[in-house]
Amino acid sequence: MKSKLRQELIRLRDELSLSDIVYCLDIDNLDNCFKYFAAEHKVLNALYKRRGLYSCDDSGTRLWERQIRHLQQRPAFLQEYFSNRSSWHRPQLNPRCREAQRLFAIQSLLVPCRGASGLAGRFILMAESRQQWQTLEDDPQALLQRLQAWQYQYAQPTAAQVNPLVDYQIISSVSHHILKRLAHGNQRSEIAKEMRLTKRGVDYHIGVLKELLKAKNTAHLVLIGSHNRLL
Repeated sequence: MKSKLRQELIRLRDELSLSDIVYCLDIDNLDNCFKYFAAEHKVLNALYKRRGLYSCDDSGTRLWERQIRHLQQRPAFLQEYFSNRSSWHRPQLNPRCREAQRLFAIQSLLVPCRGASGLAGRFILMAESRQQWQTLEDDPQALLQRLQAWQYQYAQPTAAQVNPLVDYQIISSVSHHILKRLAHGNQRSEIAKEMRLTKRGVDYHIGVLKELLKAKNTAHLVLIGSHNRLL
């Protein structure tokens, strides 16, 4: 899955004539983010730890991770980060990234994830020249439509593997697996045997999921999980 997304990101990068593109599925706004995190520093810690980032090559991912650490010193960084469109020009870039990559600017765009409540695709578009940057500025609406089409075709079918609720460790990998087994119709006893847990342990994870996703019962939990692209 990762190699497929990388291959398609390379094609998109070349089509848009950019230096690099980083993509991830993200929570769509800061208010929704604070439904899962009690404090701002916990959101920042989650941003640093997430691993579901995909780029044309690993250097683009490392660059964006450094830039996140650099930007967190700015006032109201999270409001800026979770806005639909944010741009950082050369003076605002991490000095190491600026020198090593010769970047002119970085733009972050949040693209709504069709049919998924609370989720959006984040495209990190990297330009190394004013000319490349101008291609982003010339027709923002056409750019957004192109990114929406790419996301719908290549990223949304694999959303369960790159889901931010799992990547931010809001939902543990164990709870996520149990949810998927429930969606396949497995009984709690079957899940417990497969995962070498007690029934009480399975019930604990189901309870955590119900509380996080505000589900009334198991059937409702599976439905909400589907809407949140966890399945």
